[in-house]
Amino acid sequence: MLAEISYPINCQLSSEKIANVSIILKERTSKSLKGYFYRNNIEIGNIETSKPSNQLPATWKFQINNRSYSGEILLFKNNLLWNQSKTSIRSEDLNRVIFSGLTSVINSNTNDFALIESSKGFFKIGKGCYGGRIRKL
Repeated sequence: MLAEISYPINCQLSSEKIANVSIILKERTSKSLKGYFYRNNIEIGNIETSKPSNQLPATWKFQINNRSYSGEILLFKNNLLWNQSKTSIRSEDLNRVIFSGLTSVINSNTNDFALIESSKGFFKIGKGCYGGRIRKL
């Protein structure tokens, strides 16, 4: 079995609702971006995102308290929802993301109001990211 090669990255997604909540993706593999969910720079859990395919949407996987959860990622350019099969919005112009279903996961694992509130809304895609892809320098 071949080992998968991963590359270090620094892609930050910042909650638009709660300033001290972020997701930092630190590793890129051929199929996903991997990192951590943070509040006040304290790691809350592991998170992994995958890009969409022709058959499946972009997805997230979140691990907290030794349990794994997953859901769909919705990508936006400002307030416009991105659809990979339409070319009106280019993937490199995406600047916001919603992790569909993450709120119920956070709510079932913590009573931290800031984490619950942040998971309900948009996360801003940072400059080190490129619409879910990593910006090539």
